Amino acid sequence: CGSSPPVRDKSGIDENLERFNRAARQAFDKGQFEQAASLYQRVLERALVRDDSGAIIDARYNLAVCLTGLRLYDQAIAAAQEAVNLASVAQGVDHTVLIEAKGHLHWGQALSCQGEYKAAQTQLEQALESAQAASLLQEAANALSVLGAVLGNQGDYARATKCLDQALSVYREMNHKRGEGMVLNNLGYVYQRQGDLDKAKHFFEQTLLAYRQV
Repeated sequence: CGSSPPVRDKSGIDENLERFNRAARQAFDKGQFEQAASLYQRVLERALVRDDSGAIIDARYNLAVCLTGLRLYDQAIAAAQEAVNLASVAQGVDHTVLIEAKGHLHWGQALSCQGEYKAAQTQLEQALESAQAASLLQEAANALSVLGAVLGNQGDYARATKCLDQALSVYREMNHKRGEGMVLNNLGYVYQRQGDLDKAKHFFEQTLLAYRQV
């Protein structure tokens, strides 16, 4: 970020940090994960200089998401773990429970991508517990969706479909079509793994319908 001091307005906001954050979000939304990760690293450096606990936690979490997108799973796990650890002891930060839930979720996703399903299940169950305790409906649905897929990969089809059905109900209540499509797709794969190709086909068709409404 260079050697210039942080630019702040009268409320103490670091304008450079905010600028990097906006640019990182824009890059991520375009699927430019490498650029987004680089920008979030700059955000983290600024936040560390300011000793801004909330911004540090957010930056580490956002890095985890970007690194997962880049398939750098070991680095993603380390970033998510750091975000969770910091959030668990942070004081004066009003969204630590949300970050804990999201951190465990992406920690679990990265482990799942590496085929470490049992370890992933532990993190996803923690994400679900944190989200439900704080009544974070969407985060709970996100955790249920990924947990269902992980359980399906372990052959626990009954629990997998139960988790996915619960997630689907929440997403539909929220009219969250992207989440609905993700769950329907996961249900299709679970039934495909069981050899029930008719049900699998049904859910894959429903997936396409949901995504067309996004």
